Amino acid sequence: MQGASLETDAFELKRMMRQEAHEKSFEIQVMAQRMYEKEKDKIVQDGVSKITEENDKQLQKLTQNLNIERSSKVNAVRLTKMTKRNECVLKVKDETKDQLLRSIVNPTNPTYRLAIQNLIIQSMIKLLEPELLVRCRQEDVKLIKELIPECEKQYEEIMKREAHGDKTYKTKLTFVDGEFLTAGHGGQCGGVVLTSLDKRIVCNNTLQSRLDLCFEELLPQIRAILFPPKVPEVAEEPTEGGERKSHAGAEAGKHHK
Repeated sequence: MQGASLETDAFELKRMMRQEAHEKSFEIQVMAQRMYEKEKDKIVQDGVSKITEENDKQLQKLTQNLNIERSSKVNAVRLTKMTKRNECVLKVKDETKDQLLRSIVNPTNPTYRLAIQNLIIQSMIKLLEPELLVRCRQEDVKLIKELIPECEKQYEEIMKREAHGDKTYKTKLTFVDGEFLTAGHGGQCGGVVLTSLDKRIVCNNTLQSRLDLCFEELLPQIRAILFPPKVPEVAEEPTEGGERKSHAGAEAGKHHK
């Protein structure tokens, strides 16, 4: 009897030990699985964050490169546009110069004669020197020599009329023979250049210089004529009769009613 009881107790003890061992083993497996899942999630999250960061950097770099490329293209188009517009303005200036040469610049033309006379007198008034040297184109030598006495007389009359006081203004004009104005001096379109005797004071009154000055002063108006701003189109919508009527016209009609 006692031997049988001992065997039973031993069997029960072994069963309990095996049960406890199974439970401990299961707990260890569960803990290991949890630790594995936790570590795996951490590694995956770190990998996802790294990949996202790299993608963000690449996207930012790509966006920056696209913006730089777009800006470069826009600047290139703008520069080309400005160059073409400037070429167009210069073309208008050259055509004006050609028209001036064809229709006005001629010593026998009364309009040209009067223009030269006024340019000489204007230069005399600007310089206010007792003696001045006059230079012109070779084609205008005869005209200038004829105009010098008239210009001296008119200058004296103008200064006597306009100036205050008893001071008398007289200027002697001396034609410089042999030193003619060429295209390099702006003398292609005619006109005159007056200088003091020591040639330190110069008044360039060629028609080329006056043309340049006019274009410089009127450049905004010239650009506005050549390149008018775009007028935004007014949206139109159909009316009951099938005709199209703009919003502006509809509003005007309402106010009129």
